[in-house]
Order: sequence, then structure tokens, then C-alpha cells
Amino acid sequence: MTDWFSFVVLPDTQIYTRSHPELFAAQTEWIAREREQQRIAFVLHAGDITDSNEPSQWEVARVAFEHIDGKVPYVLTTGNHDIGAGGSGDDRSTHLHATFSFAEHEKRARSFAAFSVGDLTNTAQLFDTPLGPWLAFGLEFGPRPAVVAWAREIGAKHRGVPAVLVTHAYLYDDGTRYDFAARGDDQKWAVQGYGIGKDGAHDAEMLWNAWIKNYAELEMVVSGHVLGRGVARLSSEREDGSVVHELVANYQHTKAGGGAFLRIVEVHPDRFLVRTYSPHFDEEKLDDANRFSLPRTKA
Repeated sequence: MTDWFSFVVLPDTQIYTRSHPELFAAQTEWIAREREQQRIAFVLHAGDITDSNEPSQWEVARVAFEHIDGKVPYVLTTGNHDIGAGGSGDDRSTHLHATFSFAEHEKRARSFAAFSVGDLTNTAQLFDTPLGPWLAFGLEFGPRPAVVAWAREIGAKHRGVPAVLVTHAYLYDDGTRYDFAARGDDQKWAVQGYGIGKDGAHDAEMLWNAWIKNYAELEMVVSGHVLGRGVARLSSEREDGSVVHELVANYQHTKAGGGAFLRIVEVHPDRFLVRTYSPHFDEEKLDDANRFSLPRTKA
């Protein structure tokens, strides 16, 4: 059988930490149980881990992730609900670092880099897979210019290594990138509308121009944040012919605050197969917006 592996994307879990901890636990219990059969190499959380950046909600998240600690490595980053007082997004203060161990995350990757020591908000982690090493970036909600410059340097150090990026706000539910300069209030929940938008926060179009359009190894961007349809995808070709697939998935406004639906991304030599499944309800979404195949196209 051809070598392949998968990674799992956990969309916004904010309602689970507030009202349905059993759904968060169902997701990570399933990952632990299925890690060998599904060949899960790593897990990406798309941000809005919590609903209001409260220690009690962070504790729900910590307990949920205990199911995969030491079994499957994972990448965490912040959404707007994970920062500022009450999850306001007014500043970048968060209880993430007091809840999850920076040192433990360093140990789980083949190679680990962070924008700030002790801070898990912006990391680049190299994981071994059956298809060779993969680099996974986790970048903060509305990455600051210095963070983008740091990510660009890390990518340059790992030329030839395929990469994936998780950041909370990137693709809008109409399949376009967040682009405040061109769209303004036409796109709801843009990073510029939060307090952190005053520190040079990059939306998706800014991130594309500053980094992604020149980073051929970045094959996929996954994000959450958006309500409305909650799911969309875009495939963007760079000048060198390489393609990056940009995906958004967020189910928090559906049953039970998201129904425990998660994304399973199978990585094959020539394609990605994306599936959407709820281990709590044992239900798979089979529509084209939630189950689809995408070609892997490199320069």
C-alpha cells in the first residue's frame, strides 16, 4: 500500500469548554483510539480553544488534550476568544501558557521553534510522517509583522519540506481570503475590528502577500473563526506553479456547539482527502463542502 498519513484539525471548541466538555473529550479520545488506524501524525487546533479566556475553560481544554498527551503531538494557537479580558480580543493576553507546558511541546516534535520562548501562540514544529518530515506552523490570531517575518525565516530554513499552516482567521465563508483593505465591513469578524488589529495584525490577504505567495512548500492553510456557512475552500496558484489549498471549517453554530465534528486530512503522495466526522454522534458529513479530494501540486 502506498505510504500516507493523516492529520486532524479541531475547529473552534469554544462552546465545548463552556457547555459541552464531553464533546471536546470525545474528539481527543477518538484521536487516541484511532491514531494507528488513521495514521494520525499530528493534530492542529484552529483557535478559539475557549469561549472567554477563563481559567476554568482552559482547564476543560487541558483535560481533553490529556487523552493524546504522549500519543499524538499537537499544535495550539489562539483565536479571538482566547485572548484579552473575557475573550474580547482587545489585547494578546491569554491563559494558554499557564495551562499547557511549553517544555512538553518542545519534546514532542522532531524540531521545535517558537517566536517567543515559553509562548505556544506562534510555533513551527517539524513532525516525522510516513511521507517524510512535515512542518506545521501555528500562528496567532492576526499575526503581527514580526511574527510573519519570523515564520518566513523558519520556512526558508526548511526549503523542500512540505508545510501546513493553522491560524484562526484566514478564509471567509464565501471562499475568499480575509481582505480588509478591499472588502472592509463586507467581511464580518475581520481582525482589524478587534483591539489587536491596532498592532499591525495581518489578515489573510496581507499574509498572502507578505509570505505565502512566495512559499512554495506551504501546501495547506486551515482556519476557523467564521460563522455563516462555516465551511469553504480556495486553491491559489503561485507564480511558480505551486498551489496552496486554503480551508475554513467551523461548526460552533450547529448542534451542541459544533457536534464534535473534526476534520481528518489524509495526505497521499498525489492528493489530500478531507473528511469531516463526529466521534460523539458517530456521524460523517458527506456533502461536497465537507468531504472532498484536492491535488497536491508542487512547483
